[in-house]
Amino acid sequence: MQPPIVLYEHGDISIFPSIEAAARYVEPTDVRNGEYVAYDSSGSLLELVATESIVSISGYLTNRPHQGQLEQALRSFLERTSGGQVPAEATSLEGLLALCVSQFGYTGGP
Repeated sequence: MQPPIVLYEHGDISIFPSIEAAARYVEPTDVRNGEYVAYDSSGSLLELVATESIVSISGYLTNRPHQGQLEQALRSFLERTSGGQVPAEATSLEGLLALCVSQFGYTGGP
């Protein structure tokens, strides 16, 4: 699981520098309610596991990356928050992630 870790929640994006930071951010109740979709930097879906008091990210949810799905989520988020088009140079998943991090920074600590 390669950082950054991206959490998608109903159109909102949070980006974390590590798995641990992402797991600390989410509430177990929200995970149980299916509020988040988690990705690593390759677009692979991550499995969020909630116990009574903590959340962990145990591994990959599927063997197949969902790169296009993550690219679309990032592009939509950027367009909505900036009020305009995503710059033409941000054409790849890596470019979209870099743009999000440069504009919004990371959520949570290292």
